[in-house]
Amino acid sequence: MKSVLGDITIREIWKEENGGVSDLKCRIDISDTGEDGAVTVETKVIRFSVPSEYSDYLLTERCDAYVVLLIRYAVSNGYNIRSDIPISNDLYYNLKEQFLPPFTKNDGYPADIIIETASSVGGGEAVGTGLSCGVDSLFTVMRLRDYPDPEFRLTHLCINNVGAFNGIYRMEGIDKVRKGMYANARAASEEIGLPLIETDSDVDEVLHQNHYLTHSYTSSFAIFCLKKLWKYYFYASSGVDCITEFSIRGHLMFPPSKYELLTVNCFSTSSMRIYIDAPTVARYDKTVALADYPIAQRHLVSCTSSYENCSRCDKCMRNIMALDSVGKLEPFSGIYDLDLYHNFKYRYMWYLYSRKDDHYFQPVFENFRANGDEEFLRTGQIFDSLEEFDSAWKSGNKEWVAECFERIKGYADEGDMHAASRIGRAYNYGVGVEQNREEAQRYWAITIDALRQEIADGFNTSRIKLFDMLWATGEEKYYPEMIDLITPLLEAEDMSAIARRGRMSRDGRGYPKDVDDAIEWFRWAYRKDPVWLQEYCGLLLSSGKEEYYQEAKEVCLERCDRSARYAYGFLGRIYRDGKGVKRDLCESAKWYAMAVESKVEWAPIEYFDVLWTFNDRM
Repeated sequence: MKSVLGDITIREIWKEENGGVSDLKCRIDISDTGEDGAVTVETKVIRFSVPSEYSDYLLTERCDAYVVLLIRYAVSNGYNIRSDIPISNDLYYNLKEQFLPPFTKNDGYPADIIIETASSVGGGEAVGTGLSCGVDSLFTVMRLRDYPDPEFRLTHLCINNVGAFNGIYRMEGIDKVRKGMYANARAASEEIGLPLIETDSDVDEVLHQNHYLTHSYTSSFAIFCLKKLWKYYFYASSGVDCITEFSIRGHLMFPPSKYELLTVNCFSTSSMRIYIDAPTVARYDKTVALADYPIAQRHLVSCTSSYENCSRCDKCMRNIMALDSVGKLEPFSGIYDLDLYHNFKYRYMWYLYSRKDDHYFQPVFENFRANGDEEFLRTGQIFDSLEEFDSAWKSGNKEWVAECFERIKGYADEGDMHAASRIGRAYNYGVGVEQNREEAQRYWAITIDALRQEIADGFNTSRIKLFDMLWATGEEKYYPEMIDLITPLLEAEDMSAIARRGRMSRDGRGYPKDVDDAIEWFRWAYRKDPVWLQEYCGLLLSSGKEEYYQEAKEVCLERCDRSARYAYGFLGRIYRDGKGVKRDLCESAKWYAMAVESKVEWAPIEYFDVLWTFNDRM
């Protein structure tokens, strides 16, 4: 059983007036107890700002907003929450008795809230929701702006800076994007006819949390800071059904949108109720519903690159194809580049085919198929042929690969980059065709040139694809280009680029071979997303250094608590080889058995070898 490592103590909450802006500030102390018993304390100040006209609604008398903000942070990092300022008694009961027991049972540390209570403060009359102008927020505004029951009709809109304006916008400029988003929300609110509360906070810079994994908590923090304003607040669902398959098992590994049913109910109090709006309505259905909404036609922005729709990123492509699939794209010509879409429609259709099993894209896919779209059907012929080639390649059946090779070679000769990359691979390894390095390079050049053109046309998502293509060639002449490709992505802290930078140091491609440097990069990628666990731990265990063996063991034990399947396999290797631990084949077999049960692909053979070795010693 884990034990908490320290305390987060809320020391002081106060307001400051600053030229038309009211700052709500809170000082917290984070104390850690080391293995030697020494206690270290770090002090942080968190700011939340509103226009001065809303100053009286800021909550200073209770620590509610900061407990809501810090509760996931405490559970994931091992802290109890304490406060010199009381907490509202109804919120305390909800968190202490309803939220923490299931939350700590299913992941993290057994954190506790140790705070004096007082009567609840709140009781405003306003009804609000956020106005990011994305699909979810505009759907909520459209639904509730003139809701039949005036009790639940919107009176105020908000746009909050609590983490959404982060590293994904570094290429465009974070502050530039924030200002552009605020300006768009301001213009939309004027057309909607409701006041917009523009807030700001440094919570992201102070706590350095992953917004994807914490957005419900930071958004609730913004709501609670103005607790004296709200009667009801509608939190726009993220288009994920958080009810039908509700679960919080391993919750620290996935976004809080999947368990909002728990958070909003436990964060709601007798003086302020938070609702999930449209908790079972899929984002595709919201997009279709917005197709005839004039506000959406002028102000819908879901871009992950800029404050205006780039028409190239994943979210832009998703919205464009959904609208086109129901014949509603033209009214959005003022906010999407329809010429780009039509000129590169094959690329969009390929993206759709690659995500045809995704719950969002399934109805879009079916719409295009029912409509008999020519580009869609043509793309499908190529995609299906390449899928069969990939299946044949994985099977190792050379005759099957040869059959598929002949089927897709014509597409490659016509210039299709997806087919060309596979034909190049077949020639390179001599599978399904006689090995021919020159032919491999010739076909790979088709893919490389096509990806370069996509990047030149503004498709930055093709940077990683081109990097991987150049990596596959193994040609040293491409190293400078590979560095240029990922440099802007590294500045944006893109985790895929970070991991690839680690591979360059690991293998000595473009940079000197340096295990320590590679581990630094992979550690960073892993902390941004545990998907990099396998490469990270594999590198640690191949390093030849005891300190890295220990790090691998600690990482894997932590991930085992969160049901990360590769961690089981690596612990099997750790005990098999005695890296960072005393060699123990029985313990190794235990972990390998769990890895096999979790379907780790390389575990069965290694498990068999351990059992064989163990039996030989009997």
